[in-house]
Amino acid sequence: MSVISSLRHVLRARSGGGVFSNRIIPSSQNFPKLNMIAVAFDLELLAAKISEKLKLQEAAKQATEQRRAAFEHRLRLEDQWVARLQSMQTSDHEVQAEFRKLFFQFVRTPEIATGKITRYDAQYLLSLSQSVLNKLDDEVVMLDLQINELAKLYRQSSQKVILEIQRVGHLIRYESVRLSQALHDFQYNCSYGSIFFDSLDEIKNYVECLRIAVSQVPAFVEIREQLQL
Repeated sequence: MSVISSLRHVLRARSGGGVFSNRIIPSSQNFPKLNMIAVAFDLELLAAKISEKLKLQEAAKQATEQRRAAFEHRLRLEDQWVARLQSMQTSDHEVQAEFRKLFFQFVRTPEIATGKITRYDAQYLLSLSQSVLNKLDDEVVMLDLQINELAKLYRQSSQKVILEIQRVGHLIRYESVRLSQALHDFQYNCSYGSIFFDSLDEIKNYVECLRIAVSQVPAFVEIREQLQL
């Protein structure tokens, strides 16, 4: 009797089918071989189960890592957008602060009302206006970087919301340039002592236009869904 046939008989006998006299009992000399085969068969099944379990665990681990990586990537993109929008939303803050110093000094200089401003006061106003210009220059540099970055992002995604933010960036830059030109005219008048009571009116108007332009920058929560991060 072959080993395989003996194994079949053993399995048939273990199944309990038929009466004892009908069972085919292998000879005792085949039992060691049958036991070895049974053990090997059981080990093979166990190894297969362990291997399958390890594969499932590895797949679950990879899926978890992928979800974590995707989540961290989305957080980084969100942080970048928050920082980008905040830099635009606060782009005029230092300009406004320096302008308030200029305006305060302007209104507390009584000689301006008479059109007979002293050389010292004119030079002081000129230096204060230069501080505003310096902040404007910094603002324009930042805006140029943001506008270029937004153009790059739009080429990658073609999302209209990015174009809208870029439009606001161009508007802020336009108002900054207008204010800068007005300040240069003011400085020219300061250098010749031609400062009058209404000399700051145009600058005040442009400062307000700049503030309105900056106020159009959306908050991140307003565009989050449109960005589809």
